[in-house]
Amino acid sequence: MKKALAFLLIFLITICLTACGDAREPLYSQTDRTAAGAAGIGTADGEELNELLPIYNAQNEKIGEINLFGTVMPTNGGFVYTVHSGSAMEYYQYTVSNQESVKLGSVENWAMQPNEAVFLHNHLFIFVMTGGGETQILKLLDLDLENHILSEVFSEEGGFPYNTMIGSGDKLLIARALTNETCIQEYNVLTNEMKDLKRIPFDDARGVGEAVRHICADKDTISLLMPVIKDENSVRLQVNVYDTAMNLLNSADISDIST
Repeated sequence: MKKALAFLLIFLITICLTACGDAREPLYSQTDRTAAGAAGIGTADGEELNELLPIYNAQNEKIGEINLFGTVMPTNGGFVYTVHSGSAMEYYQYTVSNQESVKLGSVENWAMQPNEAVFLHNHLFIFVMTGGGETQILKLLDLDLENHILSEVFSEEGGFPYNTMIGSGDKLLIARALTNETCIQEYNVLTNEMKDLKRIPFDDARGVGEAVRHICADKDTISLLMPVIKDENSVRLQVNVYDTAMNLLNSADISDIST
């Protein structure tokens, strides 16, 4: 496993990602402790889940090592990684040019982190869940890689952790699942302003409506991938394309692409 992870880091330091991941599965959670111990990351009792991992460059030369738990997120010139520390998860930025790690901050009572990250204007945006049971809190975090600061954009009790998001220009666009609807939100990373662009209804009790599963965007348009559910016998998959004011431009039924 160590060789595989080391190879992964060799690959990561040679690329730059602007957005990564499918939002459906968490990278790691506190409930994965037993599995983590069995995999060699730490002990099964959860007291030590970190692993000392070497880092190699493209020439297969060892340039450093880190204490790692679970998550590696590539950025310009390096990557962000996590270290398990008691009930907290610590976030560090590793820079390849000087082989240095800088602590960005920590999240207390960390529970899980979905596999979704957006790199925008030298900031890394991620969702995390803290607490457990009825006290779970969803947080959108802003990791400022220039000033080495971890801050919270917003938090809500409960919350759906697998929201999909994308960076476009100066904006972070989020398809945020709420009670009986999806809210398309826009966060301006320069002004720190958040605003709602569109609300799409979904009947949670009956399981019918339009449920946004993915968002993507370019300079002029915002596109949403969504199943359209009338009942259990009538389900379609479609892509809706909007302008930046969320006026519908066109819609395409792509149900035939997959069952």
